[in-house]
Amino acid sequence: MSNPQIEQLLKDGIQAARANDKATARSYLEQVVELDQHNEKGWFWLAAVVETDEEKRVCLGNVVVINPNNQRAQRLLDQLDRKQATSSSGGVIGEGMDRNTLYLAIGLGIAAVAVLIIVVIVALGSGGGDDNGSAASGNTGAVGQGDSAGSDADAPDDTNSAEDPDTDENGEDSSENGADPDAPDGTTPDENNGDADGTSGQDQEPNGLPDGGAETGAQTTLTPEDAIPTPLPSPVPPTPTPIPTVTEPLTGRIIVQYGDEVAFNNDRRFQFVGTIDPDGTELLQLIQDRFKLGHLPVLSPNGENYGYTLYDYSLQDTFLTLSNLYGTEQTSAARLWPGSILDNSDMLAWSPDGRYLAFTAHISGFDTTQLFLLEINDSLERVDRTDNPLQLTDDTRGVYTESWPAFSPDSSQLVYVATNEQTGQTELFLYDIDVRNTTPNAGRQQLTENGNEFIEAAPDWSPDGEYIIFQAQQAGADDMDIFRLPVDTRGATPEPILDYEWNDIQPRYSPENPDWIVFSSDRLDEAGNWDVFLYNIATDEVFQVLVDENRNLANDWSR
Repeated sequence: MSNPQIEQLLKDGIQAARANDKATARSYLEQVVELDQHNEKGWFWLAAVVETDEEKRVCLGNVVVINPNNQRAQRLLDQLDRKQATSSSGGVIGEGMDRNTLYLAIGLGIAAVAVLIIVVIVALGSGGGDDNGSAASGNTGAVGQGDSAGSDADAPDDTNSAEDPDTDENGEDSSENGADPDAPDGTTPDENNGDADGTSGQDQEPNGLPDGGAETGAQTTLTPEDAIPTPLPSPVPPTPTPIPTVTEPLTGRIIVQYGDEVAFNNDRRFQFVGTIDPDGTELLQLIQDRFKLGHLPVLSPNGENYGYTLYDYSLQDTFLTLSNLYGTEQTSAARLWPGSILDNSDMLAWSPDGRYLAFTAHISGFDTTQLFLLEINDSLERVDRTDNPLQLTDDTRGVYTESWPAFSPDSSQLVYVATNEQTGQTELFLYDIDVRNTTPNAGRQQLTENGNEFIEAAPDWSPDGEYIIFQAQQAGADDMDIFRLPVDTRGATPEPILDYEWNDIQPRYSPENPDWIVFSSDRLDEAGNWDVFLYNIATDEVFQVLVDENRNLANDWSR
């Protein structure tokens, strides 16, 4: 029988993890595994939000103990071992990890412990005329790699990191309530009712567990060295080769936000804004007022103007703003839609033909963010017609939040992200633009159908119109990678473009060459600092554009 309290805690924990609120997520998920020590999904998601590799080993080891067929957890353990330059026998639980959450008796069970003891006894006594000391020594080596909780015959003897769960193609489960990060290989959560309700293993205990094995009072609290085998030392990773700048002549300008930052309103980060050439030269500072910073800037198609979300320190408020590159002609976009009550306008996109601005905003009185389209003329003035701006999406139920609009090369469609606030699932949608049709949601069509498998963001359209590229975080992972999809294939499996242990985000195509993208990454800084790079999809080469000690993010590449 499912436990509503555990279901809600797991759901809240997953949503907090997806929002990158690790402290809150950890609090919820630790309660989940304390209340239900069988909870495979609870341990799996907890692995993604704990701080240290030792904690991640414990959590992932628990997953493998609960379900030895969980191939994803085993792969993650493998990755963690490869990631570690050195390792110790452990025994130290990461800061903040409550030992009450380290229950692993459910995976071993009394019967499993007994079997292991028998195996050791048989091994020690089966030497016949052999030297007893030699037999004992050989068996000790086996125990050291595979005899601790979480490391049975199916568990690898190396370790992995939930910090770098680069995902695999298997073991995903798309839960309609958002509580299943991804049902691991070989598992069916709650087979009694057929749905992933966040209580995996609660209704049906894993094979090999004796009845009553989940009783807290009868369990042994295990330390990491008991739960996870001591890993073998991994080779020290090589010193990264400095990334070169591009030598191929590439056209256009890239607009970036860089330098000191201010976080405001739901952790949106505001910085200086500038443009730079693809080879990393000719940085032009567009915003020079430290008290008026920018967020998610975009360039006009002709490269003469730009738009961004302005943070005004003196007013403690944000405004969608349009400006020429010299700042001499600047206007608040809100002045272009008199009478409309739109709050928190953000995520501006400029159509390639220069006619439209797409953006997100709250309608006064509603919590979710919706998608709007503003038609403008060459002078950056609003075209005078009814329903301008046009509301493209409308969710009066408060279920879906729309974000990250981007135009097709012919300006006839948008791609954007829709997030189900009740389940936490995200999908990519297309929208056919027709200003004559004023009915919200009329042009909406779904592109992806991957449920909880991917958390998509920041899509962009290739200049030839064939692909949409985007960043995504796979369930159970805490790194973001870059994928692409063919536009004409609904529900296709995303193709990984950049898939590494670090974060790669906000891919933007060259305006003329579909082989080139600009993106931001923390690959050069373990502290999470962001820098700007180019990537050639055809040759699999990375080039640096803007690399320094500051946080640098690219958001658009225009002619």
